[in-house]
Amino acid sequence: AYPHEHKIFSLQELQDATDFFSNNNVLVDLFDSKLYKGRLQDGSLVVVHMDCPTADWSRRTRQFQTQVEMPVHRNLVRLHGFCITPTKRFLVYPYMSNGSVASCLRERPPSQAPLDWQTRLRIALGSARGLSYLHDHCDPKIIHRDIRAVNIFLNEDFEALVGNFCLAKLEDDMDTDDRTAVRGVVGHIAPEYLSAGILSEKTDVYGYGIMLLELITGKRALYHDGRARDEDIFLLDWVKRLLKEKKLKMLVDPDLRNNYIHVEVKSLIKVALICTQVSPVKRPKMVEVVRMLEGGDGLAQRWEVWWKIEVVRQEVPLTSSFSLSAPNSFANNTSLCGLGTPSAPPLHPPPPYNPGRSSRTGAISGGVAAGAALLFNIPAIGFAWWRRRKPQEYFPVVPGVHLGQLKRFSLRELQVATKTFNNKNILGTGGFSKVYKGRLADGSLVAVKRLKEQRTPGGELQFQTEVEMISMALHRNLLRLRGFCMTPTERLLVYPYMANGSVASRLRERPPSEPPLDWQTRRRIAAGSARGLSYLHDHCNPKIIHRDVKAANILLDEDFEAVFGDFGLAKPMDYKDTHVTTAVHGTIGHIAPEYLSTGILSEKTDVFGYGIMLLELITGKRAFDLALLARGEGVMPLDWVKRLIKEEKLEKLIDPDLQNKYIDAEVESLIQVALLCTQGSPLERPKMAAVVRMLDEGDGLAERWKEWQKIEIVQQDVELGLYQNGWTVDSTENLHAVELSGPR
Repeated sequence: AYPHEHKIFSLQELQDATDFFSNNNVLVDLFDSKLYKGRLQDGSLVVVHMDCPTADWSRRTRQFQTQVEMPVHRNLVRLHGFCITPTKRFLVYPYMSNGSVASCLRERPPSQAPLDWQTRLRIALGSARGLSYLHDHCDPKIIHRDIRAVNIFLNEDFEALVGNFCLAKLEDDMDTDDRTAVRGVVGHIAPEYLSAGILSEKTDVYGYGIMLLELITGKRALYHDGRARDEDIFLLDWVKRLLKEKKLKMLVDPDLRNNYIHVEVKSLIKVALICTQVSPVKRPKMVEVVRMLEGGDGLAQRWEVWWKIEVVRQEVPLTSSFSLSAPNSFANNTSLCGLGTPSAPPLHPPPPYNPGRSSRTGAISGGVAAGAALLFNIPAIGFAWWRRRKPQEYFPVVPGVHLGQLKRFSLRELQVATKTFNNKNILGTGGFSKVYKGRLADGSLVAVKRLKEQRTPGGELQFQTEVEMISMALHRNLLRLRGFCMTPTERLLVYPYMANGSVASRLRERPPSEPPLDWQTRRRIAAGSARGLSYLHDHCNPKIIHRDVKAANILLDEDFEAVFGDFGLAKPMDYKDTHVTTAVHGTIGHIAPEYLSTGILSEKTDVFGYGIMLLELITGKRAFDLALLARGEGVMPLDWVKRLIKEEKLEKLIDPDLQNKYIDAEVESLIQVALLCTQGSPLERPKMAAVVRMLDEGDGLAERWKEWQKIEIVQQDVELGLYQNGWTVDSTENLHAVELSGPR
């Protein structure tokens, strides 16, 4: 039932998988841990990382916790499961048959084809997206601290997955620029971190730039050129010198055999050098790097600055950039690897590599890669165990190991919190569940979602779906699961209480004493909810279609940041698929026409719902309220909005609660985005990633709006033509999502 369920393995299972941890199955033997290749009972290949006790056991415990709690993204390696015993801890990962980027570049057998140029470009973009997610979409943000080719893994499709989170650090554990013990591999560590211990997300950006140079040249960050016996050449300095001498051909990996596009190579080198500037302030954020790689946005301007400053002033000496490092950075620091630290254990040696189906040696290396949101998959594990009628606790209690903030609540705890599920504490009622406000013993407020007592197959399915979907997705604009409770008769999910309610309640149900949502807050809600949807569509693997995007399902935290909730109707979809055909679910007025009429579901279904939600945000009205206004004038709702725009009667669209406190141009732009999202043809709607760019910077909005005016207004498309037989207005304030049909 759970394709991405994380399993708690028994020690016996891992012993069987690895032939009792036979030396024949060792992939990597590290200072304080070993990696074994194993085969589970179902035949699947895994890598088992065994963490052994050391003098630094407390730090290793924190590292273990960090790895277990890592979030999920299609470009991060996922955790398959774990095992904890009193003396050892084990993490289990999928076995990557194509190894790491480093092994494919430098350790492939002659019979194996090298990475071609287009694959290398995909690797550059995929790893950038993974890092951008860690920095810009996780809360708290996560600094990897060990970005290099050996820690970028390749799945069966040669998609890049960032792995090995042994050294990862959460922003909660540091200030913006934290002075901390230097850890990493020499040649890949940013100058400010190596010399002064100053750590920030720009530390990862520097490591990413060095990794790009590895990808382009096929060389290590520090390498011998065959002539200087006692001196390593620093790859970054070598690239700068050859670029200055216009010897581009000498930079490119000979394995490519001139099968590449020169302008693309130049662009990637430029991105690498921009990322490896000495000053962290001058390095771009990873989200900017992604834009440079996707469409070249900002690359020309940044390169011009780099050329003027970095080359002209030569901030980095061409002989050795490590002259910037304090000598004692290396002294007795066992966390550093590489030349200059002969006594340091090799924390992350390159993996053995033997690609192909006949591969017998390792593909995963360099420690471990955590890509799992295990703390959100624990409910899925509990639910699966309940289905098999396993009454015992699934979750070992081990001193010193705390798996995030997720908790398994007892039924008694939740009864006390909600005053025995008192009706006075009901926050909302859905088709299959009720949500109660509660106060836990520690004083914190929660929202408890309780499956109705008269359970139906639909309710069980919705509960299972919500657990599964929320365990696969972690983003600052998605609601987090705090805990759960399951008994033979009860299914309960516990979420943080959102003091500011939903967007719908703030628009239409606020008491007179509370101020309305101001215009800037509404813009932030539009941008935040777009980012959350973009993550579900573009950064989850499989992608997740929410299927019920509306103002009632967007919640507001204490800072009025938008947080997507209610994943009961969400559906996973392979990222390679463009659509699936399924039973129609959703809320009338928010469902895309192609889904309602044919059952064809795609990410563009959510885009349509998002566009309707934007109109709710702008007008303060429900979709049905818009319908009633439109019917009074004999037209469909979206046509009514279009006509008012064409007639320049903007004021008739805008929520009166704003009291004219808004910027006309911004309102007009947001309406334009809403209408682009609600076009009749799903092919003409933008992807959510494009919507985010329109809202953040206006990218592409003018061009798309011009095209919309040519097509939509001239042809007078009726986006909601499926409702031509009339609308049915529900008497409740917030309509619940309902199943509209069986499978089609």
